[in-house]
Amino acid sequence: MGISELQLTQPPTQSRKNVLGNLNGVSVWVDEQPGGAEPAGLTTAEIRSFVEVMLRIARVAVLENIEGAEAQPRLHVKLNAVKVVDLYSVYISLDLMEWVRALRMPTEKMVGDSVIDAATWQASANFVVNRRELRDASKAELGKLMAKFMNEYVAANES
Repeated sequence: MGISELQLTQPPTQSRKNVLGNLNGVSVWVDEQPGGAEPAGLTTAEIRSFVEVMLRIARVAVLENIEGAEAQPRLHVKLNAVKVVDLYSVYISLDLMEWVRALRMPTEKMVGDSVIDAATWQASANFVVNRRELRDASKAELGKLMAKFMNEYVAANES
């Protein structure tokens, strides 16, 4: 098999599609670590608003982000931009976080202990960009990741 015959990207597998099936909605959590999105000129509120608008376009219900609601599915957004000489190295990730039960602990006595917070869907992007293009490139890459989530959600929930 030659290099031209290799398929480097694959469509979502059936099991990956099923992860987003019957998802009734998500809350949006944006990572607020120092040096995260600020170098890109994006505020936490702006990122949250951008993600929520895109979710609504795909008809994904946006759940209220309330304290103590960790059990509800949430889309965790991380954007980190680090200056390296005159360029920025940027990492963006989207994680659908949900409480799941580890099957290796199946006894009823251990059910509470077997529930963990885990990413059931994940996508990320890394790129390098100059300061002038940092804000626009960061929004564009976040938009691509959101489009991936939205497309997979729609495919998993079409009736």
